[in-house]
Amino acid sequence: MPLTGTTGRFPITHPNTYFEQPRTLWRTIFTETDREHLVKNISGPLSGASRDKQEGMLALFYKIDPDYGTRISKAIGVPINKARL
Repeated sequence: MPLTGTTGRFPITHPNTYFEQPRTLWRTIFTETDREHLVKNISGPLSGASRDKQEGMLALFYKIDPDYGTRISKAIGVPINKARL
């Protein structure tokens, strides 16, 4: 296709991390009922995963929001491994 002008590749400069959008969803969009449903929906299948996978996922949920990670941790009965944070 024809192109006129200057082109280039530029790094993305927005401040989002991998955790910003899910953190906002958890903290400001979801109601308490939404949070309870999400924890229930995730903890069921996660409870059947290997311990290593559970700890890895708990670390990610905790990085999104400590409350989120803690709730799922309690729901599956696996403590959050702080070394994985």
